[in-house]
Amino acid sequence: MPITESQLIILSIYTVLFVIIIIFFEIRLNYIHKRHIEKVWPIGEDGLNLIDRKLKFIVRGIFGLLFAISVAIILTIL
Repeated sequence: MPITESQLIILSIYTVLFVIIIIFFEIRLNYIHKRHIEKVWPIGEDGLNLIDRKLKFIVRGIFGLLFAISVAIILTIL
């Protein structure tokens, strides 16, 4: 079943909003990370960077999965 023009417009708007939300969470996560580094510097900075990388990977994976599921639901509803 081909995607219609209205579905394409709705998916484009949804994608832009989703990206804006992800950018907000990335900025917030970086802000929290910087505040925690200030508290544990210089002793725990390496450990915190390792945890931060893993956390970002997990959060991005969850957001990617959420986006894929929500797009499938939107296409099913439309």
